[in-house]
Amino acid sequence: MSFVNEYISEADIERFDLRKSDRKYGLSQLALHWTIDRDSGIYLRRLASDKEVPNRELFEFFFDAKADQVLLDLKFERNPATNEISLTWSFVRRVVSGGNVISSHYLAALESALVEYRYRGLNTEPGVYDVKFVSDKGAANV
Repeated sequence: MSFVNEYISEADIERFDLRKSDRKYGLSQLALHWTIDRDSGIYLRRLASDKEVPNRELFEFFFDAKADQVLLDLKFERNPATNEISLTWSFVRRVVSGGNVISSHYLAALESALVEYRYRGLNTEPGVYDVKFVSDKGAANV
């Protein structure tokens, strides 16, 4: 998979009906960038931070022609000696889904998107990143 961080074009906003999606989640402002694999039509878009759980993020993950909302926890560490940044994204759960099974292909695509997204997509500061994705869900029911 070949994910890239980019600004969302007006054509893509219309194509994926992103304004409707954002209204559904009470977002007053459209997320202006995403991480997308155009060949497969998969994208990852950060929607919000959890106000009650530090470092918990809500994302929209468009996979297999369906938009799921997924909660992910982030562990962020910076090595002061090397300035390398270590990120560990942990899968918490789906908020909205088209079914109860999470396939290994779904998780692999989500991991690929997160590796490119890193910390804040287009707004990620330059640096050396080590990005990991942790999930105990496998291809099991959630």
